[in-house]
Amino acid sequence: MRRLISIMLASLNLILNKKIYFNDLVHIHHIFYFFPALILKILGSKIIITVHGSDINKIKRSPVIKIILKRFDRVLCVSHKQYKILSHFISKNKLFYIGNGVDVQFFKPNRSFLDREKIILSVGNLRWQKNYNLLIEAFSIVHKNHYDWKLVICGEGPDRKKIQELIEEKKLYGNVLLKGYLNQDEIKEWMQLSRIFVISSKVEGFPKALLEAAACGCACVSTNVGDCDYFLKDVGSIAENNKDDLSKKILKLINSPTLINLNSTLAIKKANSFSWKEYIDLHRNIYNDLF
Repeated sequence: MRRLISIMLASLNLILNKKIYFNDLVHIHHIFYFFPALILKILGSKIIITVHGSDINKIKRSPVIKIILKRFDRVLCVSHKQYKILSHFISKNKLFYIGNGVDVQFFKPNRSFLDREKIILSVGNLRWQKNYNLLIEAFSIVHKNHYDWKLVICGEGPDRKKIQELIEEKKLYGNVLLKGYLNQDEIKEWMQLSRIFVISSKVEGFPKALLEAAACGCACVSTNVGDCDYFLKDVGSIAENNKDDLSKKILKLINSPTLINLNSTLAIKKANSFSWKEYIDLHRNIYNDLF
């Protein structure tokens, strides 16, 4: 609710800012900015929206949002699963899949894999979508036989208290570290330091953090959400949404130095095919096509 109020206030500020009325093209990244976007549409602007991770759940539940999306000039989505859902009511000449991009000049390894620490890393807001309870439950299984490994979670959010309570309940204090909000340089350092990167989410689009961690050389594991399976095919592991299978996939990497090293090498190569330049060029082509 707090986030919704914040977005509504931001929308109001946009409407009151007369400078935005003179833009030929406006690209929004959240469905709740639809009101200023529709006003600008009436005034002659071209409107593009990118649908991200959990947005698709709101869209599926709301006939009103579906009608609004049809009014936009282009609808972009970040996963093939989203595209399939949106194609049921958005015409294909308006709908485009554009995954995500990563700056491979910034996110890159800075040490050999064997020089990394025994860290399992996850990055994202402490919200229900990220499902950190599942990750901590899975790590508690891993920790039983691998006391020297740590779980580091970078991010802040409303679920911090619940997560801290679970850490205490599982007696993992000191082994699971909540680092809070970090800037991009700090996140990169953790990705370069860690051996394994895990996404335990209930819902995603095509998470940037996965691309960034892969580009830094982490061996990656994810639940089967969004386009994670698409990216990790042949270069990482997809786990079922339960603690036993997630811990099994993590343990498989920990127990096999050859596999974890191979997945690290393959992840770097795969991430380099999702360069930031290609991502920008795809957007530029869509923008130009509107004029």
